[in-house]
Amino acid sequence: MTRSHLLCSLALVASLFAGHALADDPPSEVARLNDADGNVTFAPAGSNDWAYAPINRPMTTGDQLWVDRGGRAELHTGATALRLGDQTSLSFLALDDNNTQLKVTQGTLGLRVRNLYNGQHIEVDTPNLAFTINAPGEYRLDVDPDGNSTRVTVRRGNGTALGSNGNSFNLHDGDQISWGGTDLQELAASVNPPYDPFDQWTQGRDHHEDQSVSARYVPRDVTGYESLDDNGTWQTVVDYGPVWVPHTTIVGWAPYRFGHWVWIAPWGWTWVDDAPWGFAPFHYGRWAYIGSSWCWVPGRPAPRPVYAPALVAFAGGVNASVHITIGGGPGVAWLPLGPGEAYHPAYVSSPTYVTNINRTTVINNVTVNKTVYVNQAAPNAINGMAANNFVHGRPVQAAVATFQPQQFAHAQFNNAPGVAPVAQSMVGNAKPAAAVRDAHFNRPVISTRTPPQPFAAHDDLASRYATHGAVPGAGPALVAHANAPAPQVNLVKGGDNHPANNAPARPPQAQPAPQPAPVQSQHATPPEQRPVAPGNNVPHPPSNPRDQDAAQNHPVAALQAHERGNPFQRPSEQPQPRQQDRAPQPQPQQLQQSQPRQQAEAPRPPQATMNPQPVMHDNRPTAQGKPQQTHGDERHPDVQHHHAPPKEEPQHKEQQ
Repeated sequence: MTRSHLLCSLALVASLFAGHALADDPPSEVARLNDADGNVTFAPAGSNDWAYAPINRPMTTGDQLWVDRGGRAELHTGATALRLGDQTSLSFLALDDNNTQLKVTQGTLGLRVRNLYNGQHIEVDTPNLAFTINAPGEYRLDVDPDGNSTRVTVRRGNGTALGSNGNSFNLHDGDQISWGGTDLQELAASVNPPYDPFDQWTQGRDHHEDQSVSARYVPRDVTGYESLDDNGTWQTVVDYGPVWVPHTTIVGWAPYRFGHWVWIAPWGWTWVDDAPWGFAPFHYGRWAYIGSSWCWVPGRPAPRPVYAPALVAFAGGVNASVHITIGGGPGVAWLPLGPGEAYHPAYVSSPTYVTNINRTTVINNVTVNKTVYVNQAAPNAINGMAANNFVHGRPVQAAVATFQPQQFAHAQFNNAPGVAPVAQSMVGNAKPAAAVRDAHFNRPVISTRTPPQPFAAHDDLASRYATHGAVPGAGPALVAHANAPAPQVNLVKGGDNHPANNAPARPPQAQPAPQPAPVQSQHATPPEQRPVAPGNNVPHPPSNPRDQDAAQNHPVAALQAHERGNPFQRPSEQPQPRQQDRAPQPQPQQLQQSQPRQQAEAPRPPQATMNPQPVMHDNRPTAQGKPQQTHGDERHPDVQHHHAPPKEEPQHKEQQ
């Protein structure tokens, strides 16, 4: 073999391994339930157990949501808002960086799409059609309760409806069309229909987001940014730049103290906060205690920020290097990461992923296991509870254990608690609810691609914890929980017959950036940059006189108005990149050394004991037979990247 052939072969092998590493990465986006009115219930991926959906619950591929009669709900995934009317079923067929695929078998779904990345695909599948969104805008789909018809309304934007036989129809600003059957049998059409109460509600929510102050300091892709405006203030400090200070009247409040833990594949242990604003500050950025206040530090802005299940460091658990006893059994403790401290996932991830998830933070210490943390001595920073209560998702504030900072003076913190989930861990503290009729969710839908298998169907992390971290008395450890049947879809003729890839798109390479500085004022840009409908939009005959006139007066439109084609046989054209929304950025106030308010004291929590044993230990179960591959061209110089060695079990020390 010649030297050139050898180099080409090595390059090919390296590229294949690089793609595999990225394929193992979890999505960088989830959906957040941020508003629920009435009875809103959910079933996590791989489970038929329904519960009342708590605010701030992260949702991902395979999750199902039901809004009962008289209710409504709102979710956000990045900068996209999803609004649901009453008696609406919503399933996440796919939710990752490139593909948002929603299933609606009955009810009303409104979408506000602020922008689209290159290659990003947003699709709503119903029993009658698949609707793909081609441009930012405002969309609505109404599905008949019997699944006999679907009405699509485009208030502003551009989208394509597709039938099972490959027929397609392009909708523009103001179009509203109803279709029956599965091959786009048109039932009715109108232009600029009047607004009903659901439209008025969504319009009010949009207006509130358009005026968001927090969008001046963090990208709109930070899921949950819109909830910060009414619950805190933006100020500035020299070392960190803009920070957000929550308004709270709870005595002894501290991050990760008022909420509960749940298990969500593939990330594992995930924090669900009780506060109405409690999403963005617990899944992005860092916390700092400044003066007498806890402040959220979002860090430097980054394109497509990466979601984290909880930005904390853990101690204790089962077979841990630090043995914590609470209530006579093993306990788990944690504290929030501070500015400059890297987050190292316990789940399988590539070096590129580790770099991107820490992109907003200037890393000062690259040690995975540390004994001194920025927030370690802050009031109520270290919280804990019995491992049995932890895995069952019980409220932390009701069973929190108190610690003194000196108790952890030489203790070893890790990136995971090392306790195995149980069945209850999937819903946590959510109240059980009656099961939703299968007819609401099991109808087959039209789709342009086969949905991927939910992460819950192959939860390797849970299986590894089951081997080494089962909590005594907590019940059987969760090993596999993919009990729900695969969704029934009818693929559009000529569509993608391969499952959608769960792998995220390769984000922009992280670049070194200066320390955060106070935000400066700048002129506002239009709230949305709506590109002209790209060339791969499916042409169709005009459905109203306005489009007919436009077709007659524009030579290109006149030609396209009389053409039909398969939407999957599209000319190659570079899609338009989406523009990030920006609002004016006034100079934030200087953070004052304010005194804490005098409040009525909360009940005194139970005391905990611990026996530190300074043994180097990583509670993250080792991936077996799945070596990690590195990406030398995308490694961040300030981040130590984590590799899961093949066929290596965690080291454990027997407690004396």
